Amino acid sequence: MKLKNITLRNIQKVVDIFGARGGPVDLPVLVKVPAGQNVLILAPHFDDETIGCGGTIRKHILRGNRVCVVYVTDGRKGIPELRDKKKVTEIRREESKRAMEILGVKDIYYLDEIDMAKGIKVNSITALSKIIDQIKPDLIYLPWFLDNHVDHVKTNELLRRVYETSDRKFNVCAYEVWTPIIPNMVVDIGEIIELKKKALSCFESQLKQVDYLSTAIALNRYRSCYIHGGRSFVEAFLYLKAQEYFSLF
Repeated sequence: MKLKNITLRNIQKVVDIFGARGGPVDLPVLVKVPAGQNVLILAPHFDDETIGCGGTIRKHILRGNRVCVVYVTDGRKGIPELRDKKKVTEIRREESKRAMEILGVKDIYYLDEIDMAKGIKVNSITALSKIIDQIKPDLIYLPWFLDNHVDHVKTNELLRRVYETSDRKFNVCAYEVWTPIIPNMVVDIGEIIELKKKALSCFESQLKQVDYLSTAIALNRYRSCYIHGGRSFVEAFLYLKAQEYFSLF
């Protein structure tokens, strides 16, 4: 019950933000890409970034923005039938490298948090702080704070801790993987949907377990009802200043 109440309060805060901007029934703003020159993508696992914002990543790159991806966990629990967890991490890393090559991402970092472990390593906070100091992102993507996976919530907590110990100013663009978001911004990826499908297809080990290819693309199709009557493909986001975003979290 306690967790449920916290969840309801957070949702109410999101609704309040929408209400302050003209009413919770306002349609999300359609943009070519969210504003940002130096873009950092936080992915809890190898594939989350492509599922949640793969098309938008590509559009950032086509615009000439710098895009860096940080994988938070080692993904060791992503292939349950394989006991050699080091091998699992190697397989998943290689899949992600192929996918990022397709999207055009060259800068990739690994924090190697243990998949689905409790707590956050101090080393990860330090490492992410150094990455942010080096890249100086003005826009950071991550799964939204109510995305229903422990590592996705932990990724929010990781960034919050870094934010609170730094004077860096950036905006947050939260994406959806497991739980549909309440969006205030959308990006039409219709012209590059085939490229997103190709990138998603690289995650063979994960597609054997869940058909993310069909489900992610279906969500992108559904999101296009906002702007094209369901005749395109769209990625949806909650775009806020970091301070505003973490006040919700």
